[in-house]
Formats: sequence, C-alpha cells, structure tokens
Amino acid sequence: MGKIDGNRYPQRMDAEDAVEVAKAAVNEFEGEPPNKEVFAEALGHSTANSGAYIKRVADARSYGLLPKQGLEATELAHRVANPKDEKELHEGMFEMYQNIPILEELYENLDGREPPNKLWSVLSEITEASRTEAKDAEEDIKRLYNDMVGVAAKKADTSSKPQSDRTQVPTESQSGGVNETGNPASDSDIYLKVGSDEHKFEELTAINIEIAQKILESKKPAKSTGKKGNKDESQDADTESHATFDEFN
Repeated sequence: MGKIDGNRYPQRMDAEDAVEVAKAAVNEFEGEPPNKEVFAEALGHSTANSGAYIKRVADARSYGLLPKQGLEATELAHRVANPKDEKELHEGMFEMYQNIPILEELYENLDGREPPNKLWSVLSEITEASRTEAKDAEEDIKRLYNDMVGVAAKKADTSSKPQSDRTQVPTESQSGGVNETGNPASDSDIYLKVGSDEHKFEELTAINIEIAQKILESKKPAKSTGKKGNKDESQDADTESHATFDEFN
C-alpha cells in the first residue's frame, strides 16, 4: 500500500480488482474462508506468505471488503460480489472508494471534478504532506481518483434510469409465468397473439415491431367477394386476425 502523511491507499488495486477478491471470499467460501492458505490459493497465490497476497488482502481491507482482522467478508463485500443490478454494483464500488480517506477527502475537495494538472499541490494542502511526498503519491492517487470519478458517473447514470431499463440479475422469485416451451418466462418476454397463434419477443424493438407487422400482414383475411352469403365468413376471419401484445410483469 502507498502512504501520504499517514494516509494509506491501494497502490495497484482498483475497485474492480478488489471486487474479484470479494467474489472469491463470498462465492467460494460463503463469506468465510477457513484460513489464509486456502484463501491465498483461491486468489491464485502459491502461499499466504507471498508479498503479492499480503498486499492484495491489505488493499481489500482498505476498501472495506475484509475486516481489519480475519477474512470474513463484510456486508459491502456481499453486495458487490452478488449485486442485484448495476445500480447496486456501482453504489457499492463508489462506497469502496469512499472507504479510502484520502480519496474521499479529495473527491469532496474537488467536488467530483477532473483533477488539476498539479494534483500534488491539492494533496499537499489537504494532507499537510511535503511537496516531495505529495509528488511521489500523485500518480497513484490520480489514477484511483479518476477511477472513482468514473464509477460516480456510472452510479449517477444507473440511478437516473427507470427501473425497467436497469440490467438486473433475475432470481427465482422475480421470474413469473412460463413461455411456450414450458420454461420460466423472463420479465422482458413480450408475446404477440394472433388468434390462436402466439409469438414471443425478448424485447420491444423497432426490428421486432417490423417482424410483428409482417406476421399481421400474413394473417390478413382474404378480401370479401361482396356476396351476402360470405358476410359471416368475413366476420370470422376478422376475428381470427385480432392481435394483441402482452408483456409479463
């Protein structure tokens, strides 16, 4: 880890890398790795005594994914390892950056704006670090800060989207109904009913609307001959061509 005036920060691990550590702890060990050797192996290290493993765990702790002591995954680690949607993931990743005191203070100082060319001067001001120390830390902190700003933008974007537009991880309780194959229907399944015929579309797009129009065209009844005897037959055909869109919600 890096350090500026006593403030520690991850030198090599960004939030996306840290999320992979959370996934290993949560998904492979149900949040509680039995010991550091097994955990080190799960993260791809030959031994828990390797410097790379020790730094990686230290960085994960600084992001708030692991406690100061032990390897039990935190509540934040559970959220980012298995987010219900993009909004929760980006909110969790932004919270991870906020857990780094120097990044949180810098973000507030700059109000989320792009960092200035001489970021070291801002770092020196908010931490009281020397110019030399601030310049040594500038590159690493600038990279992390830019990552934090990018995550903040994604968080704001997903927060502004309607709930229906957000990418969600479907769960058993969220799925409803069945499709024509007998499998559970997706929340976004859309059906075109033409008489007794039924056609499924994954989503309502311009291309799918065009396909639906062609289906309707093909189902149009033959033109009436004008004879009174064909009146009932024509009405039956019109009824048969009636179409509706149904969407599972």
